Amino acid sequence: MQVQESVLDELRSLQTRAAAIRKEHGISEPEEIIWQADDCDSLIQVVADGLGAARVQEVEGNFPVDYITKRSEDCASEDAAVQVARQWLGEEEEEIEEFLEERHQEQAE
Repeated sequence: MQVQESVLDELRSLQTRAAAIRKEHGISEPEEIIWQADDCDSLIQVVADGLGAARVQEVEGNFPVDYITKRSEDCASEDAAVQVARQWLGEEEEEIEEFLEERHQEQAE
């Protein structure tokens, strides 16, 4: 199937606009891993959906090739997902808040 060049141009334009909106509002790209940490034999990571929400997942094995998902949770925001992930690691609320504050400062730059 051959797609008309005008359709491809429109798609490129929309993609560029979406990227600009994400950057302006501090929203990560779809499927971007925005945070991860090792936890014994597991990997805990936060994966953005590109629309401001994210999924927390704990995987075991040879990620991303051969692995199993031990648990996962969808969160309404990227910050909420990072908070859940860090709670899974047993971090204190104060540490989590400090991290989120630093993350916001970096995004503002």
